[in-house]
Amino acid sequence: MNNYVLVIDTNKQPLKPTTPKRARLLLNKGKAAVFRRYPFTLILKHECKSVEPFLEIRIDPGSKKTGLALVNQKNECIWGMELEHRGQQIVVNYLSLFIIVMVMIIVLGVSCLFDRERGSRLGSISNRGVDNFLLGFAPI
Repeated sequence: MNNYVLVIDTNKQPLKPTTPKRARLLLNKGKAAVFRRYPFTLILKHECKSVEPFLEIRIDPGSKKTGLALVNQKNECIWGMELEHRGQQIVVNYLSLFIIVMVMIIVLGVSCLFDRERGSRLGSISNRGVDNFLLGFAPI
């Protein structure tokens, strides 16, 4: 993947990407300004005529990550990134919470977490879900 700089005109319409050398020349001559730092994009200070589409976006969906790429007509990758899905992170967070609750049940006993006679919770366990989860278990 070669190094390219994305370019847009004054109307924020995409133009053909350029090389970093040409981008530095445009910045030094005052013909362009930095529009965005990631992905690094220049905005020209003068209008340009409309250009035919020259880039395609390619998407590679996966179970844990999705790949995105901008490809030119020669099938060269201009820009690429990976998008990590949050689904796996959510599952890991719930599993770690479940393990912590199970360890507390085994080590402390259910009666330490929830007092059935008074119908109130003890300690700092959240009242949502955990109490209902603990109601089905008998104290150790």
